[in-house]
Amino acid sequence: MPTSRPRVQVLLPESTRAAFADLADAQGRPVSTVIADLLHEMEPQIISLAKITRHAKAGRSGQMKQALRHMLGDAFAEAMSATQPELFDGKPKRLKP
Repeated sequence: MPTSRPRVQVLLPESTRAAFADLADAQGRPVSTVIADLLHEMEPQIISLAKITRHAKAGRSGQMKQALRHMLGDAFAEAMSATQPELFDGKPKRLKP
Protein backbone atom coordinates (compact mmCIF):
# COMPACT_ATOMS: atom_id res chain seq x y z
CA MET A 1 0.00 0.00 0.00
CA PRO A 2 1.62 3.29 -1.10
CA THR A 3 2.02 6.08 1.40
CA SER A 4 1.95 9.83 0.83
CA ARG A 5 4.72 10.25 3.39
CA PRO A 6 8.19 9.44 2.04
CA ARG A 7 10.44 7.25 4.14
CA VAL A 8 13.70 8.71 5.48
CA GLN A 9 16.46 6.60 6.96
CA VAL A 10 18.23 8.18 9.94
CA LEU A 11 21.21 6.80 11.82
CA LEU A 12 21.02 7.66 15.53
CA PRO A 13 23.52 7.35 18.36
CA GLU A 14 22.59 4.47 20.66
CA SER A 15 21.71 6.84 23.53
CA THR A 16 19.27 8.78 21.31
CA ARG A 17 17.70 5.60 19.98
CA ALA A 18 17.29 4.34 23.55
CA ALA A 19 15.65 7.60 24.62
CA PHE A 20 13.15 7.36 21.76
CA ALA A 21 12.54 3.68 22.50
CA ASP A 22 11.87 4.49 26.16
CA LEU A 23 9.42 7.28 25.25
CA ALA A 24 7.70 5.04 22.70
CA ASP A 25 7.38 2.27 25.28
CA ALA A 26 5.93 4.69 27.84
CA GLN A 27 3.38 5.89 25.28
CA GLY A 28 2.63 2.45 23.90
CA ARG A 29 3.41 3.62 20.37
CA PRO A 30 5.92 2.59 17.69
CA VAL A 31 9.31 4.34 17.84
CA SER A 32 8.97 5.56 14.26
CA THR A 33 5.62 7.21 15.05
CA VAL A 34 7.04 8.96 18.11
CA ILE A 35 10.00 10.30 16.11
CA ALA A 36 7.78 11.39 13.19
CA ASP A 37 5.35 13.16 15.54
CA LEU A 38 8.14 14.98 17.38
CA LEU A 39 9.72 16.13 14.12
CA HIS A 40 6.32 17.28 12.84
CA GLU A 41 5.79 19.32 16.01
CA MET A 42 9.23 20.88 15.51
CA GLU A 43 8.51 21.91 11.91
CA PRO A 44 8.13 25.66 12.63
CA GLN A 45 11.46 25.71 14.49
CA ILE A 46 13.17 23.73 11.73
CA ILE A 47 11.91 26.22 9.13
CA SER A 48 13.16 29.10 11.29
CA LEU A 49 16.56 27.46 11.74
CA ALA A 50 16.91 27.04 7.97
CA LYS A 51 16.11 30.75 7.51
CA ILE A 52 18.59 31.77 10.21
CA THR A 53 21.30 29.56 8.70
CA ARG A 54 20.75 31.01 5.22
CA HIS A 55 21.03 34.57 6.57
CA ALA A 56 24.21 33.66 8.47
CA LYS A 57 25.83 31.99 5.44
CA ALA A 58 24.99 35.05 3.30
CA GLY A 59 26.55 37.40 5.87
CA ARG A 60 23.24 39.07 6.69
CA SER A 61 23.79 39.24 10.45
CA GLY A 62 21.02 41.80 11.05
CA GLN A 63 18.41 39.61 9.36
CA MET A 64 19.83 36.54 11.07
CA LYS A 65 19.51 38.15 14.51
CA GLN A 66 15.98 39.34 13.74
CA ALA A 67 14.91 35.83 12.63
CA LEU A 68 16.55 34.33 15.73
CA ARG A 69 14.79 36.79 18.05
CA HIS A 70 11.49 35.99 16.33
CA MET A 71 12.03 32.23 16.72
CA LEU A 72 13.08 32.50 20.36
CA GLY A 73 10.24 34.90 21.14
CA ASP A 74 7.70 32.52 19.62
CA ALA A 75 9.18 29.60 21.56
CA PHE A 76 9.16 31.59 24.81
CA ALA A 77 5.54 32.67 24.27
CA GLU A 78 4.54 29.06 23.54
CA ALA A 79 6.26 27.83 26.70
CA MET A 80 4.69 30.57 28.80
CA SER A 81 1.21 29.96 27.41
CA ALA A 82 1.57 26.24 28.18
CA THR A 83 2.77 26.76 31.74
CA GLN A 84 0.81 29.89 32.64
CA PRO A 85 -2.32 29.99 30.45
CA GLU A 86 -3.93 32.66 32.63
CA LEU A 87 -1.45 35.15 31.17
CA PHE A 88 -2.81 34.49 27.69
CA ASP A 89 -6.56 34.23 28.25
CA GLY A 90 -7.25 37.58 26.55
CA LYS A 91 -7.99 39.49 29.73
CA PRO A 92 -5.41 42.09 30.66
CA LYS A 93 -4.02 41.60 34.14
CA ARG A 94 -2.90 44.43 36.34
CA LEU A 95 0.05 44.05 38.59
CA LYS A 96 -0.50 45.17 42.15
CA PRO A 97 1.87 47.97 43.22
